[in-house]
Amino acid sequence: VRTKEEFESGHVEGAINIDFYREDLKEVLAKLDKSKKYGVYCRSGARSSRVVELMKELGFDVEDLGALT
Repeated sequence: VRTKEEFESGHVEGAINIDFYREDLKEVLAKLDKSKKYGVYCRSGARSSRVVELMKELGFDVEDLGALT
């Protein structure tokens, strides 16, 4: 859930990025495959924790990876 610039500066291999600041964040998350397990991270850990709670509310199996630099 990094910004485009944060994602381009570094990310986990194979990661997909969904910018936390998207206006349609909840709708984009809801379209993800709920049969998969997700790990969520951002730059500082604050945004990832908020998105993990949202994803859990939506029925996802998700883990907060916090901040990855």
